Amino acid sequence: MSEALKKVKPVYYLYGEEDYLIEEALKTVKKLTLTKGFESLNYQVYEAGTLETSKVIEAARTLPAFSGMRLIIVKGAEDIGGKKEEERKREEEFLEYAKSPCPSTCLVFVSAGRKVAWASPLFRHLKTVNCTKEYKTLTGEELKGWVEDYVKKNNRDITAGAVEKLMTFAGKKLRDIKGELDKIITFAGEKNRIDEEDVTGCAISIADSTAFNLADAIWRKDAAGALQILSQLEGEEPLKILGAIAWHLRILIKVKEYQKKGIEPYKMSGLLRKSPRDIGCYIKGGRNFSQEELLSSLVRLSRADIEFKSSRLSHGFMLSRLIIELCAKGRAFPAGPAPVPVP
Repeated sequence: MSEALKKVKPVYYLYGEEDYLIEEALKTVKKLTLTKGFESLNYQVYEAGTLETSKVIEAARTLPAFSGMRLIIVKGAEDIGGKKEEERKREEEFLEYAKSPCPSTCLVFVSAGRKVAWASPLFRHLKTVNCTKEYKTLTGEELKGWVEDYVKKNNRDITAGAVEKLMTFAGKKLRDIKGELDKIITFAGEKNRIDEEDVTGCAISIADSTAFNLADAIWRKDAAGALQILSQLEGEEPLKILGAIAWHLRILIKVKEYQKKGIEPYKMSGLLRKSPRDIGCYIKGGRNFSQEELLSSLVRLSRADIEFKSSRLSHGFMLSRLIIELCAKGRAFPAGPAPVPVP
């Protein structure tokens, strides 16, 4: 992205499944457009679903203050167009601006983790003038290359075996992989070359993607699916699995709280540091739980934490039973003592 931005264009449309790469691209744009010390005067972010087109365009045509350029970002750009007359008018206004943009402003439309409206006149125009960039989920050699490059930036090397092992538990989302790599680099100490032992030694938590899939199955009340995912975690410490479920439950509770306050999903994404796609899954899952069920489930997880440390029953059996209970429709657990921290 930095090569493409040596000469910054006045309008961009960044989109794709890999939100981490989009986030990195936006950081590059900020470095190339904003003068240090005056960023707050020349940087604005809007949500497409709630913005007023006239205000955005007015800001875009305003000269920057003490800086060579002004930067404006419009998130959720796939929501700009629509079938309603007012929605079409809004897109037409942005299209008109994009055809004759202010040269001292960089206006960036962003659509992360969502499908782009390919037929959108705005998107088609920007694609025609080569102002769009897609960020796909990396796979195969491209993903391995990204891992190797990231490690090199931290003045280390990594073996091919270590990369393969990392992929088995970190999944393919770059945000998850980066988090694991940061832990591994710290774990490796002064070693210049990261090997399989370093990866194994640092694998102290469940892969985020697997934990999320397990939690998502529970939120959907899919007991069979949740138990199948649980079987893939054989050998993982039960308390870590319990902790992962509790962590995702707390996020689900937070999402429902944000919904009551009328906070938009894209804002939740930033507040909770979760992708728009993940936020969508939490919102869907939350429809299957009343607030009472969620709070009582948190109490049930706290009790399970105590049971795991004191009961002689098989942890595998206890986990399976717990998941079946959490997936039961319309079930709220009896009130009990206040929840204790779950690891």
